[in-house]
Amino acid sequence: MELLPDELRRQLPLIRKQHNHADEDLCMISVKFFTPRSGVSFYVVEGEQRQTDYVFWGFLVTPQFNFPSRFQTCSTAANPPEPLTP
Repeated sequence: MELLPDELRRQLPLIRKQHNHADEDLCMISVKFFTPRSGVSFYVVEGEQRQTDYVFWGFLVTPQFNFPSRFQTCSTAANPPEPLTP
């Protein structure tokens, strides 16, 4: 299963091109990834290709915290992250 199809990549806004920290509560969530073992949810707001990496920016919610936190991460084919469930 492809986690981020090309069509969805084209629809994601580029990082910090539409993002305004003052309006974070108005961000459009485009993708949700969930890690079943840890219970962490990643809500992707923006993303872009940077060389061989695809970088995400968004929010994450963990069972340990009662509030969302910001995250920025990237994935490469050479170093895949923990399996995610879209």
